[in-house]
Amino acid sequence: MVDRPHSSRLVRAVAVFGVGIPLVVLTVLYAGSRAADLEFGNVVFVLTGLTAVAWFVFAGWGRRMDAARPASELFRFSATTYAKDVSEGTYARLPLPTRLLFVLTGAVVLGWVVLLATF
Repeated sequence: MVDRPHSSRLVRAVAVFGVGIPLVVLTVLYAGSRAADLEFGNVVFVLTGLTAVAWFVFAGWGRRMDAARPASELFRFSATTYAKDVSEGTYARLPLPTRLLFVLTGAVVLGWVVLLATF
């Protein structure tokens, strides 16, 4: 396998998880809202709330867990090889919570763009 630069992997991940998959999610939500006779704006509003909760759970929880680390650990993941692997760019995939947040945030942003464009 050819080792691509970290930036090209990040751009690809953002394109797939921030635009591609959210477009599919929005298409399914739009079709579902039409089938259930719901306003698409209400669906996007609820999705916005779920995304805000997900951001709080994933981002907020990680900060609290970092604060609970022993004082001898100066940086996050300092006791593991994770930081070394990340700095060398050996990880090819984004962690699952990051991918989920990319998909949810992309769906919310694109959903609001669609709603505002149809006014």
